[in-house]
Amino acid sequence: MSQRVLITGGTGSVGQALVSAFTGHGYEVHFQYQSQSLVADALSEATGAESFALSFDDAFELPREDFDIIVHCAGVNLSRVPIHEISDEELSVTLAVNLVAPFRITRACLPHMLNRNWGRIISIGSIYSLRGSSNNGSYNISKHALTGMTKSLCSDYASRGITANDICPAAIESDMMRTIAARYESEGKGTSEEYLQAVRAANPTHRLARPQEIASAALFLASEGAAFVNGSAILIDGGQLA
Repeated sequence: MSQRVLITGGTGSVGQALVSAFTGHGYEVHFQYQSQSLVADALSEATGAESFALSFDDAFELPREDFDIIVHCAGVNLSRVPIHEISDEELSVTLAVNLVAPFRITRACLPHMLNRNWGRIISIGSIYSLRGSSNNGSYNISKHALTGMTKSLCSDYASRGITANDICPAAIESDMMRTIAARYESEGKGTSEEYLQAVRAANPTHRLARPQEIASAALFLASEGAAFVNGSAILIDGGQLA
């Protein structure tokens, strides 16, 4: 019987790469999306994965909880101002998607993993899980907290065959980055392409991470070969943090 995988944020750039990678390696994949039903339908048809619409804005329930592997990929970045200007709404939405939803999903699925004495919990974090940056407070806070959850999971469940790890990429060629770039342009700070070029130039490789590179790391963490990798924050950043 193949292992059952839950991927959140499955219709985003990284989410689609994750769905394709896990289905391509024989996993039974279920993915969550919020609103992009046409993209979800096309991805399901192309990969055979099962999709379901679910919003993390308020109370939610998973359609099932018997997942062996969870990949927390759904995320938002609404940051643009220093901390003293962050609104309650921005902080609330950011934490709801980036932290509270992963916590609630993990809590719901842990009994199944404990019954099996096996499980993999993989969170897509960021280099901003490990460092700070200006005008990025709500995102930084949420990603640091997600890393704290990962370390707590490691401490609580390592003896039960369950691992928890973060993947921490630098900026990715993704819908999220294009949205941030468009917001930069709308604020009169320059063009979207100028913003993206500056982000690329800040990385030693002079490019952004590719979604498939994130998916490859997740596949490894889900494997038996990664059974002794636990509580780690794995950088995929082209050397940027170094």
